[in-house]
Amino acid sequence: MTAPFPEADCISSDERYVVCEDQAAPATTGLPEMSPGLATLWSYDLVSKQARRITDTDHYAFAGKVLESHSTLVFSAGKQVYLVDLATNAIASLPLPSPGPFAIGFSWPYLVYFDQPDPAQPTKVRARDLATGQDIALPQVDAVYAATNNADGNHIPYLVLTGDTLFVSLATGRIQSSNVPPNNVTGPDAATTLYELDHIVEGGSQLRPVARYHGAASFPIGANPRLVVYDFIAWDRAEDRWVKFSSLPHGQGPVARLNGNTLMTLSAGQEVTIYDTARLRTAGG
Repeated sequence: MTAPFPEADCISSDERYVVCEDQAAPATTGLPEMSPGLATLWSYDLVSKQARRITDTDHYAFAGKVLESHSTLVFSAGKQVYLVDLATNAIASLPLPSPGPFAIGFSWPYLVYFDQPDPAQPTKVRARDLATGQDIALPQVDAVYAATNNADGNHIPYLVLTGDTLFVSLATGRIQSSNVPPNNVTGPDAATTLYELDHIVEGGSQLRPVARYHGAASFPIGANPRLVVYDFIAWDRAEDRWVKFSSLPHGQGPVARLNGNTLMTLSAGQEVTIYDTARLRTAGG
């Protein structure tokens, strides 16, 4: 498939639609995932083989990730979260109990978002069931943010959602933050803890630690019923163990990307390996 616009990058996909972005004016702050950038979004229908424009740069200053699930697109712009029905291209703002919502996780019908009307106030995280309209606070996750208030980008929580299960990844210890001494070294105390919160909209669930990686694991890029995937490693939920994508030192092996049940790794030599994670065997299986 050729991207529908010459400068477009394909950024998400489900079984029916591929979404591409032409970022005409990228974000310029130190945390681009939290700051606006001008972009045009396009969709490509894998069945009809047709491409069409979803948005243009005249109306939306995007902030954060563009999230896709169940032929529905979610994005944040301005002080709104928007839903796009990719079958009809209809765009609607989502009424949320927050003056400044910011979408951070989407797995149909569940949406996880920040409730942060004032950056000077503590971060508040909420979950919403788009099918029923149920919307609840997640104080279990708020506590993790409160404990890391004013931390640098290496030591803040990162969230990833699959179904109604939310994973929170938190790094501790000394982690390389630049190429300038003394910040150019990751210390032996560096560790990454992965937490799990089940049934996010039912209430009463506890955030529990499920894995600890001795080192800096970066941040999770996706999750599904089998794996929680980082750039160079993954947590195998079925076998309760970490899996590295190669025997090379951390940061030198293949980089992973996850789309639904499809795991792709790209080596330094541009070799792509594709796995169907739904068919991965377990020990003794």
